[in-house]
Amino acid sequence: MGALDFLAKTLQDEVVATGIIFVYGANREVAENVERRLHCFENYMTQRRGIPSNRIRVMTGGYRKHATIELWLVPSGAETPKKTPTLGREDVRS
Repeated sequence: MGALDFLAKTLQDEVVATGIIFVYGANREVAENVERRLHCFENYMTQRRGIPSNRIRVMTGGYRKHATIELWLVPSGAETPKKTPTLGREDVRS
């Protein structure tokens, strides 16, 4: 089972939790690639896996040396995790 499928299954089981997906671009990434992945992940979770859009948040995390995604399961009432980029925009060569 893939990571997105595992998150979707867990969200189906944990009906009051929210899923958070941070998408990080690489230091040599074209910005459109990050946006494309954001939409792809959001569409997959809502349309293919049936997760209501109010229970999944897909956000840009910034940039890291390598393209990365982070998946979080946030219980009801818990604080939303913070993104953790390791590179600033000035460090990115597109």
